[in-house]
Amino acid sequence: NDMDAEVSILRCRFLNHTEAGFYTFPGNGFDYWLRACEFENCRIGAGSFNGDFRVWHSVFRNSGEVDVFVKGHRNAGIHGNYSRGSRRFAYIQSSNGILEDNVVINPVETDAVRIVSEYWR
Repeated sequence: NDMDAEVSILRCRFLNHTEAGFYTFPGNGFDYWLRACEFENCRIGAGSFNGDFRVWHSVFRNSGEVDVFVKGHRNAGIHGNYSRGSRRFAYIQSSNGILEDNVVINPVETDAVRIVSEYWR
């Protein structure tokens, strides 16, 4: 369904996914909220293309490509997460959002956060 709104995903574990632990590509999906989730050994931990997307207080370990992938959002937020040993913590290509209070330890890439937009703070 590409008409979802206000979807909460709470305390879930996403382990050893060859593509993404969580990924949404809806045309009209808004407000996907991931809270206190665990992502381990996934190519992409959590990713989204449209709508509003937030990841709070989640743990990422050893993501092969990136922990959080954000593209084409009206608003997105990555708050209070922990990452260890992933290639990159965040790849962001979006018009607006917040990236705050995250802890990133031992990323593979020197640019643990790549932002392709001047609107992020």
